[in-house]
Amino acid sequence: MLVGTSGFEPPTPTMSRWCSNQLSYVPRLLIIIAAAEAEGRMQQGEKQPLTPQAVRDRLLKMLQRREHSAAELRDKLARRARFDPDDFDTAMAYLQEAGLQSDARCAEWCLHRVCTRGSGPLKLQRELSVRRLDEALLGGQLHEVDWNALALRALQRRFGEQRPDSARVWQRQYRFLAGRGFLPEQIQSALREPPEGEADAGHSPD
Repeated sequence: MLVGTSGFEPPTPTMSRWCSNQLSYVPRLLIIIAAAEAEGRMQQGEKQPLTPQAVRDRLLKMLQRREHSAAELRDKLARRARFDPDDFDTAMAYLQEAGLQSDARCAEWCLHRVCTRGSGPLKLQRELSVRRLDEALLGGQLHEVDWNALALRALQRRFGEQRPDSARVWQRQYRFLAGRGFLPEQIQSALREPPEGEADAGHSPD
C-alpha cells in the first residue's frame, strides 16, 4: 500500500488485482501441501492396527512358509503392522497349544537346515542367535551330529576326493571350510596334514 503526503492512498486497480491473485493462491497452496503430506504417508506405509483375528491370521501365514521362533514372529509382525501385545500373546498361546508353533521344533529345523547345506556349528550358532533360540532346545540331538564327517562331505562335494597337492590348494580348501562355519579341529580332520613344504603345518592360514 502506497503512502503519500496525505496519508494512506487507496490502492490502484493494478494493485487490487495483484492482491486478489495472491490471496487466491492460498487455498490452492493449502490443498497442494495437504496432498503432498497424504502422499508421503502413503509412501511410508502407515501401519494400521490389527484386530486380534488379523494378528492370528498373519502369524499363521508366516508359519505356513517355514518354521519360525516366537521372537522371530514378533519382530516380523512389528515391522509390518501395529498390534496390541496382548493380542500377540493370545495368538501365540493358541498356536503353541495347537502345535502350530514351537521354538524347539524351530531349533531342530535350523539344525537340519545347517546340516543339509553342508555347514558347520558356527553357522548353526548364527542361525539360532538370529532367531533368539537357545542351543539347549536341541537337547541330545546336537551331540549326535558328526561335524567332522560333514566337513569332509562338504569338502569332497566342492573339490572332489583328491587331496590337495600344494600348500596353496590346502589353504584355499581350509578357507572354504572356515567360511562354512566349521571349527579348526573339524577342518584339520577333513584336510588332514598339509602337503610337505607348508610352513605353518597344522595351523590355520592367515
